[in-house]
Amino acid sequence: MSHADEIRLAKGFIMYKMRHLGYMSGDHTSIDHLPKSCPEELAPYVRDAIRELLQERHLSKKPTEYGEEVTMIKSKTSYDYANLYARKYG
Repeated sequence: MSHADEIRLAKGFIMYKMRHLGYMSGDHTSIDHLPKSCPEELAPYVRDAIRELLQERHLSKKPTEYGEEVTMIKSKTSYDYANLYARKYG
């Protein structure tokens, strides 16, 4: 699998996790919590995926006194990423 495919799956993991836990449209979680429970083969790509999701505007960040927090922005693309991960890892 190519590097780009691994990053897409890591993006899917993040979007799936955010959707599953309800961190969208206002509810925030620490950016440091996102890599937790990630499949081992995707773990090296999670930080790059977070950076790209922020650039693509699928995540919105909010600075707090105890670190940065993020929320998922609902969009078709963010759901597509989550569904890609769900199909691969069920």
